[in-house]
Amino acid sequence: MTNVLIKDLREISKGFSEKLEEWPHIPCPTCVRGVLRPVADSFVDEETVTSKSWHGHEAWDPDWIQGDFLSHPHLPEPNL
Repeated sequence: MTNVLIKDLREISKGFSEKLEEWPHIPCPTCVRGVLRPVADSFVDEETVTSKSWHGHEAWDPDWIQGDFLSHPHLPEPNL
């Protein structure tokens, strides 16, 4: 399980596709057999306060934007 989890976390670190079906599979930490999938309408994103403060800088560029997002995952087909 550890090697699979490390492989999946490496995939996640590459970034996320706009298409949810292309997101890396995240093993369920409870049953260890199922795969958690994101719920499309549960996304929340927030730009950090520091990132917002940079908007006034004369050399500001959209690449400077930083923030976080979260989504509620679900287990669509539990393998119990």
